[in-house]
Amino acid sequence: MDVSLSYINRKIGLSLGADEVIGLLKKMQLGAELSASGRTILLYLYLQPEVTFFTLVMTKFASLKPHTLNEFSDLLRSEVAMKGYTEVLNFMLCSWRENFDMLNHQDGKSEAVVVGNPLSSDFEIVQTRLMPGVLKAGAHNQHHPKPIKIFELGGIMLLDKKNDVGSTNRRQLAALYGDKSSGLQFIHWLVNKIMRMIGAVLLVPIGDNTGYYLKHSKEPEFLPGVQASIYYIGKRIGTFGIVHPEVLKNFGIRYACSFVELNIESFL
Repeated sequence: MDVSLSYINRKIGLSLGADEVIGLLKKMQLGAELSASGRTILLYLYLQPEVTFFTLVMTKFASLKPHTLNEFSDLLRSEVAMKGYTEVLNFMLCSWRENFDMLNHQDGKSEAVVVGNPLSSDFEIVQTRLMPGVLKAGAHNQHHPKPIKIFELGGIMLLDKKNDVGSTNRRQLAALYGDKSSGLQFIHWLVNKIMRMIGAVLLVPIGDNTGYYLKHSKEPEFLPGVQASIYYIGKRIGTFGIVHPEVLKNFGIRYACSFVELNIESFL
């Protein structure tokens, strides 16, 4: 390829000499030399007929295997998205008020990881649940056509004296359904779909540790009597229910909502 020096300088907006251009091209593994006239630069692309280009040998190194939790998270994202939910991404940092007071919660404050020098009151602690972020996303998107169906698959953090760093991370899944009516049946349906995906025996009797069952709960962020704790193989892994009207008012949401949050690490 025969290229003029003026053309090269005009394209890159510089005033380089021929020797400088040739030196830089060689650093880029391109063959280059000054033409016989001295006014243009010859670029060479060397091809060897016996070499087959673009033939890649894929090797999967043991050290680069995907983490089990990340693989499962991706599968879960796809499952929830196929049910019509849109994923939202939120900050892990939030305020004391959002994480506790606005959810009618007074307990659990001793478990929160506190930020030493927060830039603002919005980033005082690391969230101990996904619910505040999802509710804020629901409030910001309430002008969209109903129903509002959003989910987040993200991390929370809790103080843990047994851990050498003093805290532990946990991967959670949260989903919100919002409409003129609460749509609790749709959130319950989503929970059943997730449990079916992991191969759990559905709705076994309470206390049966061979599958998944529900028990009445008394969480202050939900309406009394229309909420349930989710148990899987004998462990409490989450809660779902109709969000309390006071909580909706605190977040500026003007429609009824149902919500679920699960600890997905319990499935592994």
